[in-house]
Amino acid sequence: MDIALALEIEQVSRQKALEEEALRGVSAVRQFYAGTTALITGGTGFIGKQLIEKLLRSCDVKRIYILMRSKKGKSMSERLQSQLNEPVYDNLRSQQPDFTRKVIPVEGDISELGVGLNNEDRMKLAQEVNVIFHVAATTRFEEPLKKATFINVRGTREIMELAKCCKDLRSFVHVSTAFSNATKSKINHDLEEKIYESPVPPEVMIQLAETVEECRLNAITADLIRDWPNTYCFTKAIAEDVVRTMGKDLPVAIVRPPVGKYSRAFLSEIVKVETYKYVVTGHMCSLTPDLLCDDRSNPLYFPFSVVCTLNEPTPGWLDMSSVIGPSGIFLTLMLGVMHVILRSDVSIPIMPVDYVNNAVIATASYTNKRYNKNEKGIKVYNISCSGSKIETSFVSDFLNNPNTQQYATPKAVWYCYGFETSSDVVFWLLTWLLHYIPAYVADFVFNVTSMKRPEGIKSFVKMYEKIYNMSLLYGYFLRNQWNLVDDNTVAMLNQMSKTDRILFNFDVAKIDWSHYMSIWLIGIRKFIIKDGLKDSEYGRKKQSWLKIANLCYHGLFFGVVIFFVYICCAIFMYVFRSFEHAV
Repeated sequence: MDIALALEIEQVSRQKALEEEALRGVSAVRQFYAGTTALITGGTGFIGKQLIEKLLRSCDVKRIYILMRSKKGKSMSERLQSQLNEPVYDNLRSQQPDFTRKVIPVEGDISELGVGLNNEDRMKLAQEVNVIFHVAATTRFEEPLKKATFINVRGTREIMELAKCCKDLRSFVHVSTAFSNATKSKINHDLEEKIYESPVPPEVMIQLAETVEECRLNAITADLIRDWPNTYCFTKAIAEDVVRTMGKDLPVAIVRPPVGKYSRAFLSEIVKVETYKYVVTGHMCSLTPDLLCDDRSNPLYFPFSVVCTLNEPTPGWLDMSSVIGPSGIFLTLMLGVMHVILRSDVSIPIMPVDYVNNAVIATASYTNKRYNKNEKGIKVYNISCSGSKIETSFVSDFLNNPNTQQYATPKAVWYCYGFETSSDVVFWLLTWLLHYIPAYVADFVFNVTSMKRPEGIKSFVKMYEKIYNMSLLYGYFLRNQWNLVDDNTVAMLNQMSKTDRILFNFDVAKIDWSHYMSIWLIGIRKFIIKDGLKDSEYGRKKQSWLKIANLCYHGLFFGVVIFFVYICCAIFMYVFRSFEHAV
């Protein structure tokens, strides 16, 4: 049996044994959810997909309503059916073949007034819904302020209005972000589990977005957001204040996982480079721009600190919407595509997506328990338990980890190596040596030969320019440190029963990160590269061959560079001496 497949089976067996033992105990969380009806906004995203799966598999809910809309020529029902056929639901499908009857789409749009619900659906939700998970948001850092306000701020206000109408609301969980208050002035300071003062009163911000022309609003955005790095963090901070003011008499909690997002355009450019290398080597794989960009005029955005599952529903699960940030870096390193990373000596809050959703699910139950005890203050939970940070030297750790070679994909196109630097100058220099110069060579080869360029690629150099600029843009989070206080989260975890701590585990402090990195590797191979978790031994041997090829290439490259410098110096000296003789 292939070593990668054996690791997956071992992890599944270990988790299954724990769950079977735990199910013999009493679970307060499962009891809370039994027979309830939930409403999820953002159910089509990376976090939302796994949240739906976990609720259906482990919580015995009666039904789940998902706020959706028709998109790109697909009806709401078609989009839902397509989603429920994805691998994340395979395990659930084997246990509950008819699980789809519990998932009901409701037509709506979080950016619209009343979240776009018609009166009939609104009344039905108000009558039936017991638990609301508000996960939907635009997490695009560069989103125009008007749109970010409509979705993140006004959308939160509208979903809170719906919550107030619910006849039997037992819990409302607002999923925010650990970076909502990651301001410049708080660098190297604590980010506490409290709702900070809003940078702008929510109603004022909503009124601005509704009444001021977009071009004028864009012109004053920099002055409005001031201390905040982007419109995403700015509007999420305001949204928390909406929850504070409107949720005073409701069973409400705020959960802050380390969520932020990169541009799909960035991922698209990386994958185009990967595609090019497969073309050159004669091995075209399935990682094509079309797989990622079904609508290239509307790039989507993906989380960079909520990463693949550790256990549930299967080890290493992730989808294309999550392949950016650490997972994207690992992917490009595994394929031998990216070789230089800009970073500083800081820690990155990171969380497996199944741990995030276990915390979200437990929070709803715990909030209801507090509310019934007349503890009505809104609690905030930073989902970044002690031990959930990895150093930004994770690239070096990744490359030096023996499992990187042991679980190497046979589809790698070059030797897996990389350099990390916190210096802009060194980053620029290495980018030229390891990215730009090969890109110029590739452009030259395609321009002077009859070789056909991969579809959609006009210039490899321009693609690497976008990657370079994107690396600088997101350097704000990779080169600055905020200390996430998680006392409330730890206290909630400590109050859970042994059974619930197994079934809804989010104790990141107990994760073996070396082992998790191996799970991460096989997850990328299985769900992104899609190599079938086969031929790992061939992949390891291939890396040995590519290492020799890499040494030869760099020897030749630097030999040419030295020879070129020598020729230039010789010409300069000749011209200089000729000038001296003439004088």
